[in-house]
Amino acid sequence: MIHVVFDQVEGFRLLDEGAMLRFPWKRLSDDGAFVHRIPEGGWLDLERDAGNILPAAGAAEYLIVTQNECMSVIAYAEPAYEWVKSGAANTWTAV
Repeated sequence: MIHVVFDQVEGFRLLDEGAMLRFPWKRLSDDGAFVHRIPEGGWLDLERDAGNILPAAGAAEYLIVTQNECMSVIAYAEPAYEWVKSGAANTWTAV
């Protein structure tokens, strides 16, 4: 299991991957990563353009991809990763 920990979160949402088809991302899963920084065209841009949120400078969007759901996170700091396996934990840095 992998824990993804965000500090300084502005917001997040969890959707079925089928609900994310409107976003024009390349096939993110092709590179094998499960957390991706979305530079433009994602939920952050959608909400900012609609005037629903006004995040401070430095906000970034990250997309966590799983087998069934996708979680978008708007945060001001890159996430930290922790691999938890058989009681042992190793800390990773952001991808």
